[in-house]
Amino acid sequence: LTDGADMPEERRVPYAVFGVDLDVLMDYEESMPPRTEAAPPSVPRFVERVVCHVAAHGTGEKGVFRCAGEKRAMDALVEMVDSGRFDSLSLPDAGLHNLCGVLKQYLRELPQPVIPFAQYEAFLHVALLADRPAQQRAELAALVAALPRRNLCLLERLLGLLRGVACNKHVNAMDETNLAIVTAPNILRPARAKAASSSMIESTQANGAVAALITHYAELFERGALAETLRQLNHREHEWVLYRTKLLGHTKSIRAV
Repeated sequence: LTDGADMPEERRVPYAVFGVDLDVLMDYEESMPPRTEAAPPSVPRFVERVVCHVAAHGTGEKGVFRCAGEKRAMDALVEMVDSGRFDSLSLPDAGLHNLCGVLKQYLRELPQPVIPFAQYEAFLHVALLADRPAQQRAELAALVAALPRRNLCLLERLLGLLRGVACNKHVNAMDETNLAIVTAPNILRPARAKAASSSMIESTQANGAVAALITHYAELFERGALAETLRQLNHREHEWVLYRTKLLGHTKSIRAV
């Protein structure tokens, strides 16, 4: 691992990425000079890098997202992310299960989950509509569209990856239900701990809701009004980052849009 001593000052992260509010982290990352002329990711940079790597190299891996990573290796990865050195890491050397474990840990440690506490009960209700798929899709679409924009972008990026994994369930043994079991506790959780009996019931419902999100990914995010909303958000995000960068005086990396 590198010690980051030679890293330009503006590339260093001055606070932890893990456990930091999503809006706070994204505000900071958007204030940094663009690293390429391409549109910047609308999710945290480390998340984008892990998602792209797993999508390209890990969707056929047996037990992906279910198999535990090695704790010491995962702790080292977290330290690299929190110190701004993750970009220097060779992801194939990090290990697929370690990367997936660190991604789940990041989601789990968000102060406000990807699906905010205020919408927890509404998403649980959707799981009760499994025998009415058309109504379930409609209610999911309305709930997802109401998410804060950065939560929406992060949820879409994650679910797109999980859908790709589920499409390879014949080789990786990870169907929508199995993926939901290992993912739901990290993105859909209550603000306060519940009694054991209630917790078991709600855990089952949360798994059902997340499985439905994975199953209906294409209908929710690739077609219809929500897909257009995401395209507009990503375009506006790009323009806003460029504008802020100009204000900060980092003009060398700017390309007119």
